[in-house]
Amino acid sequence: MDLEFIVKGALSIKKDVEQMAKKVEKQFEKVGLLIGAEAKKRAPVGVSGLLRARITHEVIKDGLFSMKTRVYDPVNTQSGYNYPLAVEYGTKPHWLPWEGSENTWQLWAKRKGIPAGVLRYAIAMKGTKAHPFLHPAADEVLKSFKWEL
Repeated sequence: MDLEFIVKGALSIKKDVEQMAKKVEKQFEKVGLLIGAEAKKRAPVGVSGLLRARITHEVIKDGLFSMKTRVYDPVNTQSGYNYPLAVEYGTKPHWLPWEGSENTWQLWAKRKGIPAGVLRYAIAMKGTKAHPFLHPAADEVLKSFKWEL
């Protein structure tokens, strides 16, 4: 005995789902662009302006029905930590690297008229304050973003 199921219009449903997925992906791309642009406006400018310049985004597909937009800076610092996170959340006390040629933090200290050794000691004792720019950018964009599906 055979049991047979026939679903008429299955290919049409598949096509509709694929079209909807493309629309959703375009919306995620758009929201990533908008959050990235807003984050660049809000990011503090240090010596080089690289934090603003390197902010980018990507749409990541996590399986068939899961997608996310990631806005980030793809480069870590010389010491290996994620600089945008350090700016966004602040840091715990830590010693800054001293060896080699002038580091970005040393150039920043010089620009501000602060002796590099004093700045290094202060960060070693107190850490750094948070200067949120990414989360406020996302909050601002998402509260007014209109999803069009």
